[in-house]
Amino acid sequence: MSKQYINVNGVNLHYISKGQGDLMLFLHGFPDFSHIWRHQIDEFSNDFHTVALDLRGYNLSEKPSGLESYEIDVLVTGEQESAGHSLIATRNMYKN
Repeated sequence: MSKQYINVNGVNLHYISKGQGDLMLFLHGFPDFSHIWRHQIDEFSNDFHTVALDLRGYNLSEKPSGLESYEIDVLVTGEQESAGHSLIATRNMYKN
């Protein structure tokens, strides 16, 4: 399992990934973090490129100050951008 960081909207998000193929993205809820998905990652990484994020403010991801950093549109935009980065990284990694 690989541990890495991705910068999304100026915030460094920690994630773990494993496997190859189409992206399968795991997002945790409160109060968990990426580790909660370890069993699913082990199982699905046989057929997919699995990625589990530590959402902003959790575990090893950055913890921006101010409530505005945690408003729903900021969070949703960040997760959409994370998925886009993951898809691009996956495509580039497996290009012929």
